[in-house]
Amino acid sequence: LAVRRVSTSLDAIVARAVDPDPGSRYQSVPELAADLRRFQNGESIRVRRKMTRRAWFAATALPLVGGGVFFALRGDPPAEVTPAQMVRLQSSGHPAHIALSPDGTRALAVFRTNGRAILFDPRDGEELGSVPGPPYGIGFGNFDEGGGRFLLGHSNGSFRFYSCDDAHPVSPAVVCASGGDWVVNIRHLTLDGSDDAAVLTLVGKSLKAWTEEGRELWSLPLVGSPYRFAVSPDRTTALVGSPKGRLNFIDLTTATKRLLTRNSAHIYEIKYSPDGSSFACASYDHTACVWDSAGEFQWQLKHGGEVKDLDFSPDGKLLATPSFDGAVRVWDLANGEEVNRFHHLAEVLSVCFTPDGRYLASGGRDDQLRVWDMVSGKAAVEPIDCAGGVDRIRFAKRKDGSLNALVQTWSSELLVIPLPELGR
Repeated sequence: LAVRRVSTSLDAIVARAVDPDPGSRYQSVPELAADLRRFQNGESIRVRRKMTRRAWFAATALPLVGGGVFFALRGDPPAEVTPAQMVRLQSSGHPAHIALSPDGTRALAVFRTNGRAILFDPRDGEELGSVPGPPYGIGFGNFDEGGGRFLLGHSNGSFRFYSCDDAHPVSPAVVCASGGDWVVNIRHLTLDGSDDAAVLTLVGKSLKAWTEEGRELWSLPLVGSPYRFAVSPDRTTALVGSPKGRLNFIDLTTATKRLLTRNSAHIYEIKYSPDGSSFACASYDHTACVWDSAGEFQWQLKHGGEVKDLDFSPDGKLLATPSFDGAVRVWDLANGEEVNRFHHLAEVLSVCFTPDGRYLASGGRDDQLRVWDMVSGKAAVEPIDCAGGVDRIRFAKRKDGSLNALVQTWSSELLVIPLPELGR
């Protein structure tokens, strides 16, 4: 008797095999065998139906073709989250970013192009205000260091501060570029060795530092068109990725740079570990690359498809990466080895650890948010339907100490999803 734990992808295969509706089942043994083979090889499976709780119970013990009896001992099924429990805030445009204020009482969801920037309370989903995209599209947004304001970069090359009370502007617009260059990323921070806060903007092919009033402090030309941007926790270095895989490694104390060139294609995401001891980037070339804080290369982590996102565990020991091959991989950064793998029914676009590192959320083009228990390796909740595909995920604390998942979708919605089982 072989006793194994069953992943959610295998759950979906079994649920389709025993579906009460004959038309919804696999129509041939080769079709079933093909999905089983994809699952065994870590590839995205073809079945794309939500498993009902009835089918879940049917799948807890099932004879399967090809080697005896296969039992799945799962205990109680994962908890469910219903659509009625979600808060939905509607926009338009492309999902770009979710930012949280330092105290966790405000959040900002930015939708690019003709979308809007939505200011909301991440603890309950209440919308507090918004900034429309037209006449100038919104490129990016972030909170200031104190959390009382947020700032937006616009498609006309300007940035501006707004109130965290009602999203009304509280400063004149500062024009930092011309000729149709967008502000594609923006940060407000006090640089190491300085007494005054500065605004860092990615615009055109430059990283520029400004006073809040709009006086340019310095400008650093970059290699390639800037896309993703990250600043180290100690604010001494920064990273700027470009579409051709070149990573600008920048010393913010001297406004100088050098190039890191391990990736061969578009860099989708860059992040520092929470303690700043390492950083990683996700790329179109089917890899995620890891460096130490000095820019010394550590690991190249290979996948079966594009890698659009990544996230460090809060202790910095693990790195989670989603891939277009339908898998979420978790890596041990002490040795660069894969230590866990979770499966979706289609390409996976985003991942996020909970603040305590106990759970990992993932989402993608199967329109589902999934939450994994990092201790048991099982699903912590039933897959949550998010129509339109999951593009961005963040977590926020509720007032009772549990967690909300903040999700941006490709249907231009922001979902605030309560997860009462998590975080208490």
